[in-house]
Amino acid sequence: MAGPFTTPVAFSTPFLSEPERSNGFVSKNVQEAIEECLALALANDRFLVLAKYNGKANIGRHLEFYSRISSDDAPLYMNGGANILAIIGATTAANATCKIGFFDKNVSETVPLYEIEFSNEKKVEYLGSVLVPLFTIDASGELVVRVTSGSINKPHLQVTFSSNVSSP
Repeated sequence: MAGPFTTPVAFSTPFLSEPERSNGFVSKNVQEAIEECLALALANDRFLVLAKYNGKANIGRHLEFYSRISSDDAPLYMNGGANILAIIGATTAANATCKIGFFDKNVSETVPLYEIEFSNEKKVEYLGSVLVPLFTIDASGELVVRVTSGSINKPHLQVTFSSNVSSP
């Protein structure tokens, strides 16, 4: 039975969140406000990685994260894992028809985690979100990017990802 001198908890402490605020908060108590701030902080750690190949990339050609070193020889190591949020791909040619696969070298080099497709296009965009990423790479994953069908001239990709941190 609670006495008259109970210690307040975050759920019972009011939090003023007015609709006029431009920050988007909707919390009515301190606990919800803390959780919203945590979600916002986790959603803001974004990183951009570039992958490319300076020539005609046919089936089997690995793209490069580092100049003149294929991603098969120098994959991106995902310490702690990562959520892939967006991929923008382009070619220097008029158009391309191909598929480019993203692989975790530790899991499978034949079954991609995700593929993007050019269908007689110069540029493609694949957009996910923090809540629904395009795909996820587990902790200690090794990201490799390879053309899986067709060909593309001087492909270049921008891959946006966030760390795969779960909330406490």
